[in-house]
Amino acid sequence: MKKIILALATTALIAGSLSPAYAITASYRAKLERSGCTQLTDADGSCDTSKTRAQNQKKAAAKKSKTATTKQK
Repeated sequence: MKKIILALATTALIAGSLSPAYAITASYRAKLERSGCTQLTDADGSCDTSKTRAQNQKKAAAKKSKTATTKQK
């Protein structure tokens, strides 16, 4: 009985380590690459995956300069 349980546990361990687990889909990964976003910036709203990398960089630069102007006052 112990041999059967050990064999099943070993098989489950090997099967679990061989099958890859993907955290995000290929299409979401492509969106992130195209937009220049990360999962964190997409989640906190500071980056928009529906826009291009250039559009997101322009938005970030505008926000950064606005913040710098506000701090100088």
